[in-house]
Amino acid sequence: METGQGIYYVMLIVLVGSAVIAHASRDWGKAGKMAAAWLVIIAVISVAATYWEDFANSKFASALIPGNAQIGEDGSLTFIRAKDGHFHINAEVNGKKIRFMVDTGASDIVLNQEDAEEIGIDLQNMRYDRIASTANGTTRGASIRLRNIRVGNLEFADIPASVNEGELDTSLLGMRFLDMLRSYQVEGNRLILNP
Repeated sequence: METGQGIYYVMLIVLVGSAVIAHASRDWGKAGKMAAAWLVIIAVISVAATYWEDFANSKFASALIPGNAQIGEDGSLTFIRAKDGHFHINAEVNGKKIRFMVDTGASDIVLNQEDAEEIGIDLQNMRYDRIASTANGTTRGASIRLRNIRVGNLEFADIPASVNEGELDTSLLGMRFLDMLRSYQVEGNRLILNP
C-alpha cells in the first residue's frame, strides 16, 4: 500500500470514529471539532513524512541546526558557522552519531573519550602511542581505525584516527578528513566541502 493510500484510510477511520463517538454522545459539534483536529494532525504528519529529506537538506534546516549539511546539486556539502564561531559537522562513525568540530590546526581525526566509547572503542586497553601539541599543551593519543565515517552524502571507510587521552570537549575533524576531499573552502559563515 502506498503512503497516500495509507493516509486516506487513516483519515477515513478518523472520520468514521468521530461519527461513532458523536452518535454515542449525541454531540455533533464536539465530534466535528475532534475530526477536524485529527485531520490537521494527520495532514501535518503526512507533509512532514513526505518532505522530511528535503527539509533536512535545506538551508533552513542547516541554519537551525549548525552541523547538519545542506547538500548541493553538485554533491557539495555546506555547513553554517555555529554561534561559538566554529564549524561543526554531525557525522556517523561506525553507525553512531558523533558531533565534530572542524579544526584545521589538528592533523588527525580525534575522538574524545566519550565519543570513542560511544562507537565501541575499549578505553581500558588503549595504548597511547602518539604525542600531540595543542593550544592547551601536550597530550597523548591512541591510534585507532574507524570502520567508516559518513558525512551527508559522503562516506569513507577504514580511516586512521586517534582517541585523545586528555580532556577534550568535542571530537575533531582535522586535516586527515579534509585531505580526503577534492577541496574545501570557507565563504563568510559557510564551510563548503567538495567531494
